[in-house]
Parts: sequence; C-alpha cells; structure tokens
Amino acid sequence: MVLKKQYPSQTGPYIVKVKSGQSTDKWQNFNTARIQISVGQEYHEGQKLSAVAEWAKYRFKKVNFCVNDTLQRFNIMFEEHLSEEKAQKTSAGFGKEWVTRNMPVISGVPQAQIITWEEWKSRPTYPKGFLQIEWLYANNKEFHQAIDRNIEEIWKRREKIQPDIYYSDNYPSFFSLSKRYLLEEIAIFSLMYDTEEAIDIYPGTTLYAATLFQGRQIEGAPTGLGKGHFCRIDFERNIPVPA
Repeated sequence: MVLKKQYPSQTGPYIVKVKSGQSTDKWQNFNTARIQISVGQEYHEGQKLSAVAEWAKYRFKKVNFCVNDTLQRFNIMFEEHLSEEKAQKTSAGFGKEWVTRNMPVISGVPQAQIITWEEWKSRPTYPKGFLQIEWLYANNKEFHQAIDRNIEEIWKRREKIQPDIYYSDNYPSFFSLSKRYLLEEIAIFSLMYDTEEAIDIYPGTTLYAATLFQGRQIEGAPTGLGKGHFCRIDFERNIPVPA
C-alpha cells in the first residue's frame, strides 16, 4: 500500500486547490514547478501569491518563478498606443517592480529561482523556435485555428469589460498584436518545456494553443511544444478547523 504524503497545512487567508480536467497533470510526478506569472494580474499578488508560494515550497525540490513581463508589451501597445520600444521599457519596468514588491514572498521559498521573459528570449535556441512556430501557424490548420480561436475568445472577454477600447474598428489591430503575442508566448513555452521537465502551474484557463499538441511531436514544430505538463489551480478561503 502506498501512503499518501502529508504536507503542512496552508496557513494564510487562502489555500490552493488543484483543479481536475484534461489539461491538468498530476503534480506529484514532478520535482520542479514553474509558476507562470502574468504581471498585473491580481492572483499573482499579495495573499494569493503567498498561498501559491507556501503550497509549492513543500511539494517541489525546485520552484521557478517565471516573470512573463515583457510579453505584456503587446497589450500595452494596443491599449496605450505606444511604440514597441516604449511598451518594452514599460513592461520591463512593471516586471522589476513586481519582483521587488514580491521578493519577501519569493525569498520564503528556499529553492526558488526567478526567470524573466527576456532571459528566455536571450537563449540561443529561441530564434529558431520562434521561426518554427511562425511556420506552424502558416502551415498547420489545427494550430492556426487554435491561435485564431484564442484571439477571438480574448476579444469577447475584453470587449465586455473595456468597450471604450475593444470595439469593432480596433479589432484588426488587436488581432495583429494578439497573434504576435501568442506566437511569441508559445515559442517561449516550447523552449521552457524543452529545457527542463517541470509542471507549469497557473490559476485559471490553460492556453489552448499551447496544450493542443501535448504528448505529440508535430512535423515542423519545436521539439519542446508537445512536452508541456500543466497544473491548473484555484483559491479557496482558508477556514480553520475548530479545535
């Protein structure tokens, strides 16, 4: 009989709950976790970030905080009408601020490492991987449709929240920038998957186009694209058990 491993109780205002489903692998099979950070999202700040850090430090030998900061330049370019150069500097600044603000939480994870988006982009294999992802979008119907579907889903969500920015005349610009965003994101994710076997942890929905070829090697795709493993999490209020 295999005994279930026991972990310390989560102590903060929130506890982490692993969601089930086809896009969630068993995190117990991995020694390394990548916590994917979308800079600017409330669930990657404060008490919720503390909950993830506390949960991860007892369950993994190594924890990488992937600060995906400059990827957000595409959103900044669209919403604030900035040049790519200015949006790059702005998003990099947001990333540095995030690290500074959350260092007390990160430093509480002894096995933690911080990796920024530009560190991934500077790796020598990235340019080839990005070209392969561009080729895949142009030549693989399944992947092409997955990217377009993701763009449409994002647009529909945002037009309800920010109708002053997300209206029909702006859709062509949004589509172009979102396509660049997603192709770069998936190229970097493919590089992550190929660099080190790990479980990628994220609150909310996993990017469909990034999980599409999980467990498969597709002609023309980067070798890492099918190697991803994902753990979707959510948060619940921590209600202490009466003594």
